[in-house]
Amino acid sequence: MPLLEFTPNFLIEDESRFCNELIAFAASALSKPVATFSLVIHKPATVFFSGHSHDSEKRSYVLRVSSIGNFTPSSNGEYMKGFYDQIRSILGEDLDAHVVLVDIGGAYLGAGGKTAQQVMALAQAK
Repeated sequence: MPLLEFTPNFLIEDESRFCNELIAFAASALSKPVATFSLVIHKPATVFFSGHSHDSEKRSYVLRVSSIGNFTPSSNGEYMKGFYDQIRSILGEDLDAHVVLVDIGGAYLGAGGKTAQQVMALAQAK
């Protein structure tokens, strides 16, 4: 049940394409089914990097990736680079960015009224 939260200081021209490509990449990178993903885009937000704010010409974003069981200190660098490179590829430009990786734990993420931990336990019981 990974959750992606993309917070740019600009409007995305082709939001549908952006969402489909980012989720397809994330599913492959995190080895999770596409159907389990959620993506939230926070439309133009104030994102402040290096003295540039939302009202400047400099486009920037924050991406938060919450997942269960993927992130470790030894693998995080590859995830960071992968997500940054994929967004650069989709949008066609280098942007100022922060990528935040969160291993939220199965007891703290859920869908359909059940935590991921409960869903996994039910699946194992079958």
